[in-house]
Amino acid sequence: MEFRAGGRAAVVLTLWLLFLSLPLMAVAGICVALFGPLLWFAVALLGAVLCFAIVWYPPRYAAALRGDFDGRAVRAVKGVLWEKRLFIPMTALRTFEFWDSPLQKALGCRTLVIRFAGGSALLPLLDAEQAAALSSQLEKAEEE
Repeated sequence: MEFRAGGRAAVVLTLWLLFLSLPLMAVAGICVALFGPLLWFAVALLGAVLCFAIVWYPPRYAAALRGDFDGRAVRAVKGVLWEKRLFIPMTALRTFEFWDSPLQKALGCRTLVIRFAGGSALLPLLDAEQAAALSSQLEKAEEE
């Protein structure tokens, strides 16, 4: 079974970046008001970087997250700037769970948390249908 982040994952990431960048820009504006116009260039540069990140990063992250489960192991690839490859054999799997924020729930995305011997791994922003299918496949493989 293959899984990947869907188009709604890019929307969730874009909205989260927007929510985080607004207070940051507000604090930067307050610093300009307090310390003078010498900081205008730094604030303008920060705004440009944030705009670039909001437009560039989410679709690339959604396209980069992919993986599969063949009944013996979960394999996944994620990351934009630094690629991370996950390989979790069923013999090491301890538990798995889902969680989602209200924004993820509204847009039909879920995050799968896989706990295994020696650590844990996140598979964020999977489509809810794919996450449910992966969960049932993991349960079947665990019973066997």
